[in-house]
Amino acid sequence: MKKVLLFLIPSLIIIGVGIYFGCIDKDTKPNEAEYKVTFYETQMYYCDCIDCDCPTGPKPINTVKVKEGEKVTKPADLTQEGRTFVGWVADSEANTELFNFDTPITKDINLYAKYK
Repeated sequence: MKKVLLFLIPSLIIIGVGIYFGCIDKDTKPNEAEYKVTFYETQMYYCDCIDCDCPTGPKPINTVKVKEGEKVTKPADLTQEGRTFVGWVADSEANTELFNFDTPITKDINLYAKYK
């Protein structure tokens, strides 16, 4: 019994010190993947000049991390003068099918604001 206690007590102390100093993460499961979901604002006007101050493409407005298999929270609807916000789409070019926020996230994705 004495030998077991001589082994057990130092082991518990080492584990406790490791957790306290962050060497052992007690909350994270091994192999738990996280993915990035980036939301982009699409601009109303575009220009072809190189050195001018006008929008030239989608602008990232927020990136959130989502654990594998979980769902991303839908952000508040955007507003832009002269346009009506429709929703979020996964393809900035096609802009056809709205993203379903009940979809489990299994990879990094970009979502673009869609207006009409």
